[in-house]
Amino acid sequence: MKNININKTLKMFVAGEFPRSESGRSFAFINSHGHEYARLCQASRKDLRNAVEVAQAAWPSWAKRDAYNRGQILYRMAEMLQGKTDEVRDILVKALEINAAAANKEIEAAIDSLIHFAGWSDKYTQVSGAINLVNGPFHNFTTPSPVGVVLVLDQEVLHLSHLMSTIGAALVGGNSLIVLLGEKHQVLVSLLGEIFKTSDLPSGVVNLLTGHQKELLPHAASHGDIRSIIYLGSDAPVILDLQKAAITNLKRIVTKSDLFDQQERMGLNAIMKLTEMQTVWHPIGV
Repeated sequence: MKNININKTLKMFVAGEFPRSESGRSFAFINSHGHEYARLCQASRKDLRNAVEVAQAAWPSWAKRDAYNRGQILYRMAEMLQGKTDEVRDILVKALEINAAAANKEIEAAIDSLIHFAGWSDKYTQVSGAINLVNGPFHNFTTPSPVGVVLVLDQEVLHLSHLMSTIGAALVGGNSLIVLLGEKHQVLVSLLGEIFKTSDLPSGVVNLLTGHQKELLPHAASHGDIRSIIYLGSDAPVILDLQKAAITNLKRIVTKSDLFDQQERMGLNAIMKLTEMQTVWHPIGV
């Protein structure tokens, strides 16, 4: 007798662990042929709050890490992603019904994105910072600092390199992250979690949720500890709603058009969108 096919329930990635939703809810991930490939945890408002608490607690120590170490960890993430190329490609082909060549191209671009930002880790402060000329006996320095907890609202289409570029830009600047994965990326949640967990990344610095953006977006926009929201989608009404909600708590809203240039290559501009400039005055001779 043929065994019944048992679909997996893919768990989220929070605080370096793989929990289910606190509500116990799940939903089906349907492939391009209309068949159920797996079940995904449906994050609730409480799951989002828990992830924010974890990211807020992890952020200070991550921000204090030296730039070289953050670059090493991003490079390690690229290395681990490359090591799991076959697994990622297998999921993209079976779950999303795309051909192997297209999947390989997407994975290679994602690896390149992480390496690209690993290289920026010990350079962006030198390029963007400044020694300011002032009229008085002071040294005056301006340097970038992280904004804190960043929420990434992923896009619904498959663009793994955009997702990894966004994560790389936020991490290299010293921010902690909560990523609500988009429709096409949610099936990768467990595999991406394994990559982050084995990349020497401290627990809680990157957290991955699966669920419905419409349900969680209002709570995210009003949460005071989320200091910036990156929206990688293209829905203009969603962007407007986020911008309106951000007025009350001065949250920074960053869109895909803010991050990607015409060549869809992220660089210094993307890092700076997720930092704040701080100026220090130091008396001369003291």
